Amino acid sequence: TYRDGNQARQIAYEISTSEMFVPYMEPSKTWAYRAYMDVGEYGFGALSSPLKAGSDCPANAKFLDATISDDHGKPLRLKNVVCVFERDTGDPLWRHYEVFTESHESRPNVELVVRMAPEVGNYDYLLDWVFNRRGEIEVRVGAYGIDATKAVAAKTMRDATAKEDTAYGTLIAPQLVGVNHDHFMSFRVDLDVDGQKNRMVVDKFVPKTLSGNPLRRSIWQVERSTVDTERAFEPMHESAYFRFESDNTLNALANPTSFQLAPGHADLSILSDDEPQQQRAAFSGASFWVTRYHPDEAFAAGVYPNQNRKTEGLPVFIENHESIKNEDLVLWYTIGFRHQTRAEDWPVMPVKRISFMLK
Repeated sequence: TYRDGNQARQIAYEISTSEMFVPYMEPSKTWAYRAYMDVGEYGFGALSSPLKAGSDCPANAKFLDATISDDHGKPLRLKNVVCVFERDTGDPLWRHYEVFTESHESRPNVELVVRMAPEVGNYDYLLDWVFNRRGEIEVRVGAYGIDATKAVAAKTMRDATAKEDTAYGTLIAPQLVGVNHDHFMSFRVDLDVDGQKNRMVVDKFVPKTLSGNPLRRSIWQVERSTVDTERAFEPMHESAYFRFESDNTLNALANPTSFQLAPGHADLSILSDDEPQQQRAAFSGASFWVTRYHPDEAFAAGVYPNQNRKTEGLPVFIENHESIKNEDLVLWYTIGFRHQTRAEDWPVMPVKRISFMLK
């Protein structure tokens, strides 16, 4: 919620990691099967790691424990796996300088960060939920850890076997190749913008050619349309914005209140549709999906992704093309990046960050 004076304004009921897909690009017998579903097969909650004051989180952070179910359904307490802190970004929230009166008005932007760090095998993921003073919510993912490597004969790229040894990765140390791979994480955003009844609006920027106007030759205008049924969306670009409007709440100027999806850069899977690993993680082939809320539709790749024999999850959720106009909507956004390994990733890789925002 966002506090607007004395009123609590709804934004979303829940924002959560739904699934993560990490396929490695090496077709040999010992690597072909390596396409991990880090949430569905292992669990970010179960693998939450303790956070360290002064490095993982600022020294002034408040640390929280979490209680989850173990493999037998009994409570398991995890110590210091969440931290909460404020930070000064070093940027102004807003500013203006008036040269004629030499007046300067600005305010610092301070963020509230809620952080956790699941450790899945060789990778650590830092997940930040960031709340700022503009009423925006940003989700940031940082990938850390140690590259998955395979042994090779080549010590340098001058060796005779180097070209063959590096067909599927980069020589990152003598006789070690870091294998190329992807990371795709689906976030489930159960939106409730000023209530549960919402609709999705596309603001498309359309160039217009003007004739008979001596002052201008061209402009662009906004053409608005409503998305009426569940669907997946292709890679996003700057020619459209995507908003989620309240069905029954207007602002002071009588426009429907809304939140806009501000996507960050995100790669999509480019594996073929008949690739078995891709079929298990079909969510990674679209920028984002919009569905009507159902309590049993909680996971982008289905309930049991490590046992799937066919495509499940989001492609199945949208098959019936349910109406999403003035309904309880769920946005599924895919964060993704391709990891072409490099020497600087070894022995411990520096962070790779990617994010999206609701504003």
